[in-house]
Amino acid sequence: PCLETVGIETKTVKPRDSEPEMVRLSELVKQRDDEATDVAPIVVVIDPLERFRDLRQDESFNFSLDGSSNAVGGGVALQSVLRDGPGANVFVFLVCGSAETLSRWLPRASQHDLELRILGQMNQSDSSLLIDTPMAADLSAATMLLYDDADGRISKFRQCDAPDAAAVKAWLSS
Repeated sequence: PCLETVGIETKTVKPRDSEPEMVRLSELVKQRDDEATDVAPIVVVIDPLERFRDLRQDESFNFSLDGSSNAVGGGVALQSVLRDGPGANVFVFLVCGSAETLSRWLPRASQHDLELRILGQMNQSDSSLLIDTPMAADLSAATMLLYDDADGRISKFRQCDAPDAAAVKAWLSS
């Protein structure tokens, strides 16, 4: 509702409806290809990831010979959007309660598609898993880390209050 007050169109998808929506977004990314410079960006926010069970990676091995089950599932569609979405102007924000959840929902290759990561205070092993250093274990409750996987840079910052709707509207109009 806050985004709509500044003129940003939103669509809320319930966890039980997430699989067909993610498959639709995956198809849209394929249609747009990497030539998507003149299309409006789409931002997908999955919060919290652990509630969207249909987007979890399929841990079973599929050795079907009949070829009739080539329907794309929610997990495969999410991985496709993470990998190819930015080139098609489709971006995903994942909110996770733990590194274990991320590991269970996404294979290692897809975790590397999460180029920017924001971490709050957590244990050393989760921090090491997510950003290859235990730095997040030393954070205070008000301090966070921004990790850029492309260049391995870590920036520390403090949380701030959200701007009011008028300020956001002014930023968007300029």
